[in-house]
Amino acid sequence: MAIIADFNRRFLDPATPVSRISRGSLGGKAQGLVAIREALHAEVKPEDFLGISIDIPSLAILCTDTFEAYLTGNDLREITSSGLPDERIAQAFQHADLPFEILGDLRSLVEQVHSPLAIRSSSDLEDAKHQPFAGIYETKMIPNNLHDPDVRFRQLVEAIKFVYASTFSRRARDYRKANGFEDKDEKMAVMIQEIVGSAIPTASTRNFLGWPAHTIITPSSQPGRKTAWSVWPSG
Repeated sequence: MAIIADFNRRFLDPATPVSRISRGSLGGKAQGLVAIREALHAEVKPEDFLGISIDIPSLAILCTDTFEAYLTGNDLREITSSGLPDERIAQAFQHADLPFEILGDLRSLVEQVHSPLAIRSSSDLEDAKHQPFAGIYETKMIPNNLHDPDVRFRQLVEAIKFVYASTFSRRARDYRKANGFEDKDEKMAVMIQEIVGSAIPTASTRNFLGWPAHTIITPSSQPGRKTAWSVWPSG
């Protein structure tokens, strides 16, 4: 596995397309994407695909140490095992504070990027060969194009907490139990990944493989107009 560079506050820097924020595990999904990127660079010759860039979109990974610090620092472990409805757990997570030491990195990211981002789960148990956990945890897409960086920062923070809370949803807890895992066996990393797409004049599109694409309708910089971003499905 390649060595992942620390986040240098230049999210779209070609020299560091994959970076990590904090210590701990990258999680299964992020490890898989890193492996795919390595395989692409080893096997795909750029001269065979002139004019086409074949790569994994840029991503920064909040490693599992941040998740652990978030739970411990906000005394959330009790509520995660309380049996409360998912909505109550999600509410408690939204009212909790992310670790202070990562906030500067998150703020710098939204100040330099003004296009949609996918906030994706990457747990330790996720994407394993025998228990893939496909569709168990949440992804949240954010438009990230409003003029006010405070709003974009708040949306990013809320999305990270949303993914963290999904670790303890009823569906996730039941799936872990059915596969012989306990809640303590799971730790969550979060990927902040660039969404690669293009602005389109309509909210209906398909990508070149023929799959239906997700569409994010977001406010435009021009008053009275909106922009539609066509993006590939992701989990």
